[in-house]
Amino acid sequence: MNIAIWGTKKEAIYLYNQIKSDDKNRVVCFVDNNKNMCEPLIDNKPIYSIDKLKNMYPDQVDTVILALRNGYSIACILKQLKYSNIKNIGLLKPLAFDYNEKICLEENNVHVIWIDMLRMSILPYLQVVLIKTCNLNCKGCTHFANLFNKRLDNDNTYPIQKLKEDLRKISENMEIFRLRLLGGEPLLYPELKEAIASSRECFPNADIRVVTNGLLLMKASEELFQCLNHYNIGLDISLYQPTMRIKQELVNLLQRNSVKYHFEGMSNTEGIERFEKNIRTEGVNNPEKAMSICHGKQCLTLLHGRLYKCPFEALSYKFYQYFNQNIDYRNDGYNINKDTIDWTDFLDKVYMCPVEACKHCSEKIEFFDWSTTCSPEYSDWTV
Repeated sequence: MNIAIWGTKKEAIYLYNQIKSDDKNRVVCFVDNNKNMCEPLIDNKPIYSIDKLKNMYPDQVDTVILALRNGYSIACILKQLKYSNIKNIGLLKPLAFDYNEKICLEENNVHVIWIDMLRMSILPYLQVVLIKTCNLNCKGCTHFANLFNKRLDNDNTYPIQKLKEDLRKISENMEIFRLRLLGGEPLLYPELKEAIASSRECFPNADIRVVTNGLLLMKASEELFQCLNHYNIGLDISLYQPTMRIKQELVNLLQRNSVKYHFEGMSNTEGIERFEKNIRTEGVNNPEKAMSICHGKQCLTLLHGRLYKCPFEALSYKFYQYFNQNIDYRNDGYNINKDTIDWTDFLDKVYMCPVEACKHCSEKIEFFDWSTTCSPEYSDWTV
């Protein structure tokens, strides 16, 4: 193959170095939408625009591989490629560079998801809310987990049979690049092992991880670790301050059980020190402007059979309910079992277009120090 690598960051460099040692394939160039990227990146390989790439296909370049992390960027680029004549398109799976260094060094082979643009759409990122409650009452939680009560909220968990059916339904129409199982705190989900198994069975090529604060891992069963390993699923551990205090113990535990893991924080030494808030309950914001700066615009969320643009659209009803306001966007999500969804057109709409809930997200973002609270206040989320 004569390959163009789309991307110029460490993922692209990693892929290039892997391909360079392969006599059967060669990298012709890199591709980037940033017009200021014009200097050769490595080994004098040029960086071209998509317009230049189209002119090179298929005589000089016959294959394009995306080496990117950001789901929104992937969606935008796939839309560009959809209307080109380029047929041989792949996505670099992130497993080889996203886990701790020891795992990286052991992952010598390149994993690429090949995309049939005519047969099936690819979903860059999907997060599944398994459970709404959490064991850590973070002030201003973006999933509003500290407002839910497992005794009072009768839909606190995603019924496992319903979850299996919904994942299967999506898998019949889409390939998924990254899948995250989260909450709340997913280690509180009673059927977590079944959810892990079903996720991998439905999406054999996806990068799947359980997103956790890690505090319950010290009491986790050996069966859970075996399940994670069997289905090649890792852990994304959010480094909140309580987690930081047991970080080394977690490292020892996970390495002892050969579990793949990745720490999420400002850095591996500092952890998560700040949260952000941007809700304006009066709903007067410009949806397009709000979406343009939104960190959650790539966080497509599956909950109780509906696909939502972001967790705010799926879960903010609890915030409004808790503070006695009658606003609820749960019915705005796509009902994957009832709504007539043009799956080919679906991604363009869900990624590129704002939804009604976006008008409650301010263009102004305020940061505050991370802490926990047992007495949530309206101002914990609003600006």
